Amino acid sequence: MAKKTDYGIWEDERKPQAKKRSDGKWECVAKASAQFPMPNGGIKRFKRIADSKQEAEVLAWTARNKYEREQRLGLEVKVDKSKTLGVYMREHLLERMKRPMRYEGKTYAVLTGNTYKGYTQALEACFYKSQFAGLQLHMISMARVVNFLNTTAKERNRSMLRLVTVCLNSLFAELYYKGLIEENYMLNAKADIQVEEKKRETVGEKETLTDEDIRKIYEAFREDEGRHRYYGAYVLMIETGIRQQELFAIRLKNIDKENGVLLITSAISERYSQTWLETGQGKKIEVYEKELKGKEPKRLVKLSRFAIEAIEQLEKQVRKYCKYNPKGLLLPVYKNGEFLYASAFEAMWNADCRRLGIVRPKGFGPHKLRHTGVTMMETRAENNTMAISQMVGHKSEAVHRLYTHQEIQAVRSIATPMEIIDADRSGEMSEEDKELYEMYLKLKKKFGGL
Repeated sequence: MAKKTDYGIWEDERKPQAKKRSDGKWECVAKASAQFPMPNGGIKRFKRIADSKQEAEVLAWTARNKYEREQRLGLEVKVDKSKTLGVYMREHLLERMKRPMRYEGKTYAVLTGNTYKGYTQALEACFYKSQFAGLQLHMISMARVVNFLNTTAKERNRSMLRLVTVCLNSLFAELYYKGLIEENYMLNAKADIQVEEKKRETVGEKETLTDEDIRKIYEAFREDEGRHRYYGAYVLMIETGIRQQELFAIRLKNIDKENGVLLITSAISERYSQTWLETGQGKKIEVYEKELKGKEPKRLVKLSRFAIEAIEQLEKQVRKYCKYNPKGLLLPVYKNGEFLYASAFEAMWNADCRRLGIVRPKGFGPHKLRHTGVTMMETRAENNTMAISQMVGHKSEAVHRLYTHQEIQAVRSIATPMEIIDADRSGEMSEEDKELYEMYLKLKKKFGGL
């Protein structure tokens, strides 16, 4: 028995309303799009009558959608069967940057430059080079789709699998809607969870830094005395829980050491430049600044003594190495004073983890510094959860509090990760042990740990 075709439903703004007739039945009239007129140029209408309002509306919607789909397929240009799935994917993503797409009642929003960049990088890493992307449309089957998803889950992390799956979902919806494939395989295709979980167990689960890892970073920061560029940035991310993109956009003028708070107003992001997309020439990736969303686009963050220490070291490095800093950034590119690239920061983080002996699984990037800070503040101290949520930017409503004295007091009451560790260590040590530990740090600094 042939599978019943689902023609979707109406979008809310085009939904026809049924009315009740004098005989007690319900009548609904649905108009087709002006894109598909009748031979005489008029708009085609579909009137359906049923016993209930919902039934009449569904009958009218279904008839209208079926008619439009048949007309659309009839107007399609002859498909080049030699085109591969990879080619269709590239064309699909470029088209999604221009307009939203609606297939079978589901809307796919316009892609921003930054989102397009993230999708493209994930696809370049594991899709475009695969045999699956080289298949022609008539070669695609459910088994091949599932096999590709399982391979991706086994060889890549969960984040990349998610990005690739999102892209395939919208592509297959378009291909099925246009009648280029017989079935939308992504509706039921899923990666084998057992394969992915087995891989993650082998690698080892680690979502945050340990106390020992944090101590290694802080001690390296203290001993380095400003020679290394990013130790101070790591400490600042752990202590404040700010995002990596927010770190790169911090202005010196927004640092209030007297009250111990930092004002976050914007973040940086990366996207493919419009010139490169249109011509294939020029700079491929561009960095731009975006304001925080909300009626009050700013956020207060507590600065502990450890965070202020890190900021002072970063300020010292800027004064020493960056002769041109027109934006007044805390962490600029020293050569030209522009925003720092995330790739450079992540590359240094990977190298520093190896240097400090921090064991981390694949995909454990610098964003885990933020996860560490937020997790410790929420689970290992009697902090105000609401204050933490506002401080780190976890909000259910797009409204930011005003910069008030009361908010400063609330933020300053939060115990940060290094304050938690310091308090734990202080509770375990006697006064004599504390003096010995301070002497140990001084000797280690002087003799390089020998």
